[in-house]
Amino acid sequence: MEIKATAQDHEIVVYSTDHCSQCRDTIRMFERAGITPIKVGLDDTNKHVVETARAALEASGSSARLSAPIVYIDGKLAWSGMDTEKIVETIELVQAATRQNANSSNHSLVSVNS
Repeated sequence: MEIKATAQDHEIVVYSTDHCSQCRDTIRMFERAGITPIKVGLDDTNKHVVETARAALEASGSSARLSAPIVYIDGKLAWSGMDTEKIVETIELVQAATRQNANSSNHSLVSVNS
């Protein structure tokens, strides 16, 4: 799966449940790095998020289980569950893209293959 962040628009959405420590930890890691993800609670009104994420995992051939938090980057499923390695990778990409944007007018994409 490819994680992408643009230099100017790196929308990160974390879908979480109320009593999920892994969700809080994921959000906290982003916030400590100066990145504010969009936080959305998973409840009965947005069950489509879970269904869409599950379908994306199945379509990719992944055998991973879907669990909270569910993280989307730029509108695409990036991962689900607590994945410290991917969080750190994403933070590094966003910070590098932000630095690059500050030094250049180019709007290049930064990607990581997992």
